[in-house]
Parts: sequence; C-alpha cells; structure tokens
Amino acid sequence: MTGKDDLKSVQSNLAVPGEKRATVRELIEGWDGQVIPRDDRYCEYSYELMAGSERLIVRQYSSGTLQVQGKGGHRGQSLVRALAAEVLGDSADLPLPHCGSDEVGKGDYFGPLVVAGVYVDESVLGELISLGVTDSKRLSDSRIEVMGEGLEDALSGKISVLCLKPPTYNDLYSRLRGEGKNLNDMLAWCHSKVLRDLEGSVDPPRGPVLAVIDKFAREGVLRGRMKGSSMEIMQVERGERYPAVAAASILARHRFLKEMDELSRTVEMPLPKGAGSSVDTVARRIVKELGVQSLNRVAKLHFVNTGRVSGG
Repeated sequence: MTGKDDLKSVQSNLAVPGEKRATVRELIEGWDGQVIPRDDRYCEYSYELMAGSERLIVRQYSSGTLQVQGKGGHRGQSLVRALAAEVLGDSADLPLPHCGSDEVGKGDYFGPLVVAGVYVDESVLGELISLGVTDSKRLSDSRIEVMGEGLEDALSGKISVLCLKPPTYNDLYSRLRGEGKNLNDMLAWCHSKVLRDLEGSVDPPRGPVLAVIDKFAREGVLRGRMKGSSMEIMQVERGERYPAVAAASILARHRFLKEMDELSRTVEMPLPKGAGSSVDTVARRIVKELGVQSLNRVAKLHFVNTGRVSGG
C-alpha cells in the first residue's frame, strides 16, 4: 500500500490522436487496482482509478484531450509516464540530455516576442511528463499561468527565457532589415541566444547536446547563428510533441501573457492578441488618445496593421 508521504498531486493533460485512443484506453483499463467507470459530460469515457491511498480521475474528452488528475504514488506516476510515452511516441527516443526551444508572439501585433528554452535530463523529463506538459496552444490562459509558474519553480537553473519587448523588438527588426535580413533571422538570433544559455547548463560537459526546435526557417539560418557551439540542431515539424519543446512553449506563453497584462496597464486598455480587426480597433484608439508614437511602446511596427491604423 502506498503511504501518504509517497503520494504526489497528479495533473496531466495529453492530446491523444484518434489512432492511439484505443491503445491508451487499454493502458488505463489495465490499471493495477480498481477501475470504476464514470459518466462525465463531453467525454468518450471516464474512470476513477483506485489502489490503496491512490485515487485518480481519468477523462478522455471528445476534443482529444486526455486528463489525469488526483493523488498518485508509484502506480499513478507510472501510469502517467506510460500514457505519455504512448502518446508522445518517438520523443522518448531522444538522447539525454537535450534541449528544446519555442517562441510565442511572432503573429501578435501587440506585445513582445518571447523565446524560451528548456534543458532536459533524466530528472527533468520525469518532471515534465508528471506535470502533463503539452503544446501551449491547447491550454487556456488560466492553465498557462498555473503550469508556467510550476515549471519555473520545478526547473530552476534549467530554463532560459528571452523577451523582446516592443521597443527592443522594433529596433532589432529595423537593424536586421537594414542588413537585408528578415523575421526568420531575428528568430534565429533569439533561439541561438537561448540555446547558448542552456548549453552552459551541461554539468559535467557531455559533448554535443541535441537541441530540438519547432521548424521556422531553413536549417542554415539557425546553424549560422550557432557557429562554435557543440549543440546538434534538429528542426522538426510539430515540435511541441516533444516534452522539451512543449515545456518551452508554455514558459514562453506564460511570459507573453504577463507582458501583455503589463502593457495593457501602461496604455490603460486591454490589448487583444493576434493581428485582426479587433487589434486594429484598439490600435486606432491608441493613436487617437496617445499619439501614433505610442504604438512603438506596445506593438510590432512592421506589421501591416500599423499602416492601416496610422494612415502611413
């Protein structure tokens, strides 16, 4: 029987593709203990799992999200790891240690560009799986706040976050454009800075460390920024399927949301995300009430929105 001191809070959310749902359900129903069916709305199935002091609620939502929450000891934590390994698949084959990085804000007119990275060794990987990290785009803002703070606490010394606030972003983008470069070059500069910070986390040195990045440009653009580094760069489509990249996406979005709140207070009006019509409405109000120069404080000026709202 699991003692109370061995129990940990379990909160895991995994996006389960349709072709894996049958196998995932078999893993859950194979729980070493009581498996009690539940009737929860919006769920394909739901169970209460019990074994000794352990008690977990598992919900497979029709949207694809598999939620596991409750108190788990050895059995519960092993189940979460098994489910994550099944869903994440090839991510379990990455050599340890490795790094993951991701960015948030490149498609938002208001707010900063944030790039975050995570250094993953054996202990960190287990922590990420237990926390149920997943692509930040699948999480609500309130969940991002909770998970972001949890990751910052749990991974102290193993993360790096670079935040380019609008004035800094606009200055750097202008200088890069003057050199004939573009947004991808800026992203490469940001990712390389974060990865070089993480490279210093390797203790003791273990030779080349793999860096996994959600693909955003040709291989040469980032490799050119990583000259002299021993890191091996791997840009992949859907990089958030790897826990390291998923954790980086959560950390980046957490910082982005905090900065958006601060900028909203600065101009005394809520700043919407994205770059659509609602953004133009707020930008026009800023121009009218605070002057066109105020856009530099809160917005990425090279977006076409600037021309639409300023008449330039």
